[in-house]
Amino acid sequence: MFDTMDRYYELENWRRSLVMLPPGSLALDREDAVALIAELQEAEGRLRGLRDALKLLLPMDGDT
Repeated sequence: MFDTMDRYYELENWRRSLVMLPPGSLALDREDAVALIAELQEAEGRLRGLRDALKLLLPMDGDT
C-alpha cells in the first residue's frame, strides 16, 4: 500500500501531466488505466466501510 503522501504526489504528478497535454489527447495507457481503476475500487471499498461504521454510531429511528 502506498503512503498517503506518496499517493498524493503520484496523483498530483499524473494530474499535472494530463493538464499539459493538448485537448483531445489520449491520456492514459493501459497500465495506468488499470492502476487507476484498481485505486478507485479500493477507495470505494474503504468509503463503503467508513459509511457502514458511521451508521453503527448513529442512533436508530425511535432511539433517544
